[in-house]
Amino acid sequence: MNNIKKFIDTNPYTYSTLCDRYKRFSMPLNQRPYAWKISNISELWSAILENEEGYFVGNLVCLDPSDESNGTLVVVDGQQRLTTISLILIAIKDILIECNDGTKKTTQLINWLTNSLLWQDPKTYEYFPRLIHSKENLLEAYKNILENGNEIPKNIDDNQMRYYSNIRYIKSLIKKEIKAKSDDQIEKLIQKILSLQFIAIVVNSENDIYDLFEGLNSTGLGLSVADLLKNSVLKFARKGRAREEIEADWIQMESYFEATKTSLFPKFLRHYYISENGLISSSRLFKTLKKEKIENKQTQEVVAFVKELLENAQIYMGLRFDEYESNLNLLVRDRESKKIIRTFEYVGSVDQVYAVLLAFYNKKRHDPDYKPSSFKRDIRQLLKFVILARFVSINPSEYEKIFGDMCEISTEYSGVKYEKEIGQHFKKLFNLVNKKDEFVSNFSNEIEYGRDSKLIEYLLQEVMREYSKEDRGITVLNPNIEHILPRSPKKWGLDKEDIGSYVNKIGNLTILHDLDNNDAGNETFEEKMKKVYSVSKFRFNNDISKYEEVFVENPSLAIEQRGKDISTFVFSFLKSI
Repeated sequence: MNNIKKFIDTNPYTYSTLCDRYKRFSMPLNQRPYAWKISNISELWSAILENEEGYFVGNLVCLDPSDESNGTLVVVDGQQRLTTISLILIAIKDILIECNDGTKKTTQLINWLTNSLLWQDPKTYEYFPRLIHSKENLLEAYKNILENGNEIPKNIDDNQMRYYSNIRYIKSLIKKEIKAKSDDQIEKLIQKILSLQFIAIVVNSENDIYDLFEGLNSTGLGLSVADLLKNSVLKFARKGRAREEIEADWIQMESYFEATKTSLFPKFLRHYYISENGLISSSRLFKTLKKEKIENKQTQEVVAFVKELLENAQIYMGLRFDEYESNLNLLVRDRESKKIIRTFEYVGSVDQVYAVLLAFYNKKRHDPDYKPSSFKRDIRQLLKFVILARFVSINPSEYEKIFGDMCEISTEYSGVKYEKEIGQHFKKLFNLVNKKDEFVSNFSNEIEYGRDSKLIEYLLQEVMREYSKEDRGITVLNPNIEHILPRSPKKWGLDKEDIGSYVNKIGNLTILHDLDNNDAGNETFEEKMKKVYSVSKFRFNNDISKYEEVFVENPSLAIEQRGKDISTFVFSFLKSI
């Protein structure tokens, strides 16, 4: 019976009657950002069109309005639906304004929609949006769309872009639907939207919200592990300084992912756990973190856990994104390690590698026996594996298990024991990708200038240093990728259209030193060989002469042959442990 008393309101409301009863809807500062995808919008839009008025769209979990809030309802769960419905109403209003024929009916419809989106303060008579986003970036995007349609400002973040991309998609749906429809038919459509039905579960205090919120989402459906974990830590520290510390740290942590890619937050949490403890499935992550880090813990232990998460999130962002590289303060003077870490961005395909990178970086932070040379060796070997894995067929579950074991080893072992164990596990990884013929075929055909320029730049520099003993000490300053067959091949007697399928292949590319002569860029092969490649500081470039005859007679064949030769050398280099 005590639980029943917590519910102040459990009544059904339409969107319209909800606006009449509660006036405005506030989204808490610690609420997750607007994240609905096009598929979610399409599903809701189809349901609106296919069903009669009063279609049920789910529960709203809310806090009772305070006396000072003018009836503002704090929406803890349900903001995704409310925001999308609001965007649909904005889109209809904007479309009606764009094609307003000046009829009384159209004006009435516009006013009707405006009143559903804005609330008038009875004291000042000013109008304000009914939806209130506590986060400034979200509020700014929503208000701009409400006032200016879908015009996209400059320098917006990932979460703001979600609003603009969604409103544009919604407008495209609505334009198709109301094209050639009469005002009466449009009025019926608006009425359908305003009559969408919710059950408003309104509770008295924030403490009651946590139990209800977790109970409604106990399986994790509809919520990420980040949402569930945030709910749990905030539930644990309900007031006082501990609450303030947790909330501030969580908001700062969340802001990193909002500024880049929101979907990375739950991925980070899994990678963080793996980096400390070994492999865990996504389905078990929340319950495990809750049990190990929150349940039966002292307040300061939970505060310390959130601070640890924040610290690891900062490192994680530095590992993943160039703009956060300054977070890797242990690598300030280690240009080579930073270059290796940045190259992971250009490879893609093996995202789980960031758990191991985080483990290695934290080992560097905490283990005095882990030398800088060992760290550099480990991340270099990891990069070699990831590049190989991109171009051969491999089951992710095979390397995920080894990755998890490597993370455990980095935490549990040190010194000679660590060196022995990590070496054995690298051998296991490389055994998975020991597929020379498949690599050579895929690498020579798939990797291309443009899409893969940064990866090509890194690999060719490494290959050039390994190509001959005398070149191993040379550093390529300001490297420049050179096309042997130029993309403007007029002097070769070819048209651009003739070479489009192969001009950007690896077999047509090399790297020039910053002091190499690059004035012969569009010249014939003979001129380029004479002025550039034969006088290059690298044997790799000197030996382009081996392909001279075939480049002159059949550039496509030359590029294919040289591409396979380079790919074979790259495979040998990457396979070296």
